[in-house]
Amino acid sequence: MSTLTTDQLSDGRLIVPERVPEGFLWVDEKGAWSEDNFLGSFLFALLWCGTSFSFFAVWLFNFLTAPHVGTFLMLLFVGVFAGAGVGMIWKGLRWLKIISTFHPGEVLLASYPLRTGETFRLQFRRPLRRGYIQGLGEITAKWLCYEWVQYRQGTDTETRTHMLWEQDLPLMTISTGTQVVTYETKLTVLPEGPPSFDAKHNQVRWEIHISVDVPGIPQDTTHFRFAVVPEAV
Repeated sequence: MSTLTTDQLSDGRLIVPERVPEGFLWVDEKGAWSEDNFLGSFLFALLWCGTSFSFFAVWLFNFLTAPHVGTFLMLLFVGVFAGAGVGMIWKGLRWLKIISTFHPGEVLLASYPLRTGETFRLQFRRPLRRGYIQGLGEITAKWLCYEWVQYRQGTDTETRTHMLWEQDLPLMTISTGTQVVTYETKLTVLPEGPPSFDAKHNQVRWEIHISVDVPGIPQDTTHFRFAVVPEAV
């Protein structure tokens, strides 16, 4: 079985859903606008980029005016930090484009928690903040169960995942003119699948990953984690 990269992992929190007349509602908090988070991230990126770009410019000037191996090595070293700053800018602009286009994703279940062996219907929706989808898009989704482990190795904290089971769900096309992206599907929790486990350094997670890909907007994947309990006897 495969493992998950850092970008594919959820934040690990098992959120208590909101009870609504239709059932149980989850809202993706990472897709919501937060002035505090934005301001903190912006100031950190500004400080990082300003410092690293300044050092890079100085060492680049030194190398161009007096080429030397030591100067070149220092330029490469500072260039790593400047490159990280460029990555921060790209990631920040990408995030702004997504949250300025879409409201946070939502998932609705009729009953909760889930039980091993149970088949249930899941409804996903993600409204646009304004306008509509221009051009054809698509939704892809994956239903999976994996083990998450975190441990100390010397002075480092290591994180490992082990995929226990995964299923690619049917692809759905998003039509031109869509104002609310929706996706519905039936899912089954394997009868022999493990129940959820939620310790500090060891967890068994059941999650659905839903990716929305539309023209002109970076592809964005929403993660929802569910609690699975043993089948009632």
